[in-house]
Amino acid sequence: MSLLIFFIILLLIFLMLEAPLLIQAQSNNNNNLVSAIFIFGDSTADPGNNNYISTPFKSNFSPYGKDFLNHVPTGRFTNGMLANDFIARYVGVKEYVPPYLDQSLSIEELKTGVSFASAGTGFDPLTPKISNVISLSKQIEYFKEYQEKMEAAIGKEQTQNLIKESLFIISAGTNDFVVNYNTLPIRSKTYTLSTYTDFLLQHLQLFLQILKRLTMAAVELAYWKVHFCATQVHMYAKMHQSMFFGIQFIQLRRHIILFLKHFSQLLIPSPNSLTYICNISIRKLLYYEVIFSYQNI
Repeated sequence: MSLLIFFIILLLIFLMLEAPLLIQAQSNNNNNLVSAIFIFGDSTADPGNNNYISTPFKSNFSPYGKDFLNHVPTGRFTNGMLANDFIARYVGVKEYVPPYLDQSLSIEELKTGVSFASAGTGFDPLTPKISNVISLSKQIEYFKEYQEKMEAAIGKEQTQNLIKESLFIISAGTNDFVVNYNTLPIRSKTYTLSTYTDFLLQHLQLFLQILKRLTMAAVELAYWKVHFCATQVHMYAKMHQSMFFGIQFIQLRRHIILFLKHFSQLLIPSPNSLTYICNISIRKLLYYEVIFSYQNI
């Protein structure tokens, strides 16, 4: 199956699931679905924060951005827009989600949301240290700083209302395997693959609990990014039959799928589930159908 067909299938799934909301958004005209959008994560969500820190993980050069507005490499690890940008347009808050570390952002721009994401980071606290990028804990600190800025500009009550009606997206996890566990002989000497996935999920749980406490908003977890990466890794291996940092892609894909299996177990309603512990709702975007239907691409 070609990469193009796979993308078309993903797009059709997305449209089928989200068509009712899209119709509602169009009928509401000026009423946006959310007030702002806030992004945490890695290169899949970083619109250029790494431009402002000292790290080799940057993408502010060609050919990145060749299909972006004015063909400018913004720091997004893509030729054009990130998924964040498409989602921001979809919910009606802005055209592009800017990096929080861009000091030129106005209050009006900040008001509709930013991305705190940093390419190369992960749930494991060791992962961002490897590439000297922004950890998820530091991204939370930046979010607190953001709240303070907004409170000074528009008042505490308006800021709280803004946050409560915002959309929060977390996109991370791949670097914990690609850059960390499968590359450096540190975590792999201390953890088995199974215990390492549990270790990552504990950090994800902690992150969600902190985010929930800070926002007091209804957090909805949509876990469709990681399964895409697992399939993407396998397709890359099929095309190149090569090694990445000395790691076989087939092995890496197996590791990511195991992580997903552990993750899905935490979604089953129980006193130990993420839904119970973090008081969040889970939105399954055809998880098993997508992952396991494409194992043999």
